[in-house]
Amino acid sequence: MIRITILFIAGLMLTINLLSQGLPQTIIMNSMPAPGIYEATESITLQPGFSFTASSGNSLTLRIASAASAQGAVIGYAAGGDWIGKPPHYYTNTTFPSAAQLQRLTHVIASDIGCLSDGKLYIKKLPYDWYSPAPNSTTGSWNGSKNKWIEDLVNRAHAEGVKVSICVGGEHFVSATSSTYLNTFVANIVNFVNLHELDGVDINWEYPSNANEWNQCVALLNALKDLQCKRISIALRTYDPIWNYPSQAEQIWDKVDAIHLMTYDDSNWNPHSNAADANDAMDTWATWGIPKGLDKEKLFIGCAFYGLNYKYENGNIKYDQWGNKMFDWDNAKSYADGTLNMDSPGDNPSSVAIKVNHCYTQGYGGVFIWELGQDLPATDPNSLLNKIWDTNDAKGGYSIATIYLNYSF
Repeated sequence: MIRITILFIAGLMLTINLLSQGLPQTIIMNSMPAPGIYEATESITLQPGFSFTASSGNSLTLRIASAASAQGAVIGYAAGGDWIGKPPHYYTNTTFPSAAQLQRLTHVIASDIGCLSDGKLYIKKLPYDWYSPAPNSTTGSWNGSKNKWIEDLVNRAHAEGVKVSICVGGEHFVSATSSTYLNTFVANIVNFVNLHELDGVDINWEYPSNANEWNQCVALLNALKDLQCKRISIALRTYDPIWNYPSQAEQIWDKVDAIHLMTYDDSNWNPHSNAADANDAMDTWATWGIPKGLDKEKLFIGCAFYGLNYKYENGNIKYDQWGNKMFDWDNAKSYADGTLNMDSPGDNPSSVAIKVNHCYTQGYGGVFIWELGQDLPATDPNSLLNKIWDTNDAKGGYSIATIYLNYSF
């Protein structure tokens, strides 16, 4: 039996000539068939443009994985409201994320909109640049208008073949996902996604705290799935809910397309995004989920583009403040600037490479980044995003879908 992996390239006709035990085979694709398992002994035609003919006596089994099962994704969160028009860089709608960053991503997640207690969307964390009539800048409640930064981001990202999601965070998930407001909340999310021609939604609850809240989280994901809200991802801690709410964890894993494990900000790790601990956390989830039939390619490891210094109000020091300095990782001290002592540094070029290599070797979905505005320019040799992309590319890069051909003779 011979196993051959073929990568499908969207928008292109791909013709592959195979030679298997002296028997020539030809596959022509100009569109992707639906995910599933197909079997044939003589010939198989899945849809126009996709066909296979086997010689007499041969058999073929075709397994087509969905795009959600892709490997090698590089996902970056972009907090536009933190950077557009603000110091030190004064980015504009068309310069953040930069073109060089988009060229090194497979997905970008715009951060973020929030939820209000009545299921309406809170938009004050986005750049306040809207088509008329703009939302009320005092209440921050979305009124159905279009955000110009997200519009520009979608256009620029799609031109590079990059998918765009919107992150939904906030402090009112419990009320917004109650039976009273859930339908309103979900409808608002779906309307926002469709209006902006987004490719999905990322749920950033942080975090349900009891069984009822985890059940509400599951109900939210079910409702989004029922309304076909494209790609659905969720950010979760490394230990919850699999330890304390396993039933809900299994349902969440089944419903979403991606689980972003927040492998950083852990006070028990040194540093807070330690690569070895992060990799162990990924393996723990996989060990727990695989026997239940859950797809490990939905698991994504987190990379922190910041260090922690508790003397600062928000506790964060961006990587671009120290990434180009000579740095003592063990003591979290910059030789070039002693004021940048950190209680816990974030990821560095070595640690992100370790994470990427582990995810690729173990067959996980890929990596995600918090946050793009904290990195050095992507063209800088010390850029963390650049290191992630180059390491990922060296392992084989991103495959949006994989076709496995098994021949029996």
